[in-house]
Amino acid sequence: MRNTRGIGGIGNQYGHLYIKEENESFYWCIEDCTGMFWEEIPKFLYDTLVKYDEECEQGLHNYENK
Repeated sequence: MRNTRGIGGIGNQYGHLYIKEENESFYWCIEDCTGMFWEEIPKFLYDTLVKYDEECEQGLHNYENK
């Protein structure tokens, strides 16, 4: 999965929320038992998810998956 990034531990039993940039467009998907199906998203959402993930890596968002 080149050019993809998993976001902050968000996901389900099969996989995680991923984002990617490709050809100046932005996408997300949540992996499930049938694979990964990418949907285009606006750049502001992509940027916000990257920021959130960076903050998670810094320990700024502490949560438990329940």
